[in-house]
Amino acid sequence: MGANTSVEGHCTPVCEGHSTPVTEGHSTPVSEGHSTPITEGHSTPITEGHSTRVTEGHSTRVREEHSTPVSEGHSTPVREEHCTPVSEGHSTLSLRNTPHLSLRDTPHCL
Repeated sequence: MGANTSVEGHCTPVCEGHSTPVTEGHSTPVSEGHSTPITEGHSTPITEGHSTRVTEGHSTRVREEHSTPVSEGHSTPVREEHCTPVSEGHSTLSLRNTPHLSLRDTPHCL
């Protein structure tokens, strides 16, 4: 009985009873609350729940929300606003002055 009680008493509280003797508040959330999510609950959210959230939820939010404003929002105003006045505004003045002189000089010479 002593050995039986130890084995059964130990096995019971370790598998099912573990939660009860360890603490109905500690073991309950550990076996039923923690253990369940660790084997069934944990495994599920880690593979399906966790993986899904990390791949779909995390990746989607990080790539869409982060990438969108960084690529479109950041790149657009940086390239368009910065490049447009630099390329068109700067180049136009330089190109307009150069071709004007060259074009006027060339036909005049010819």
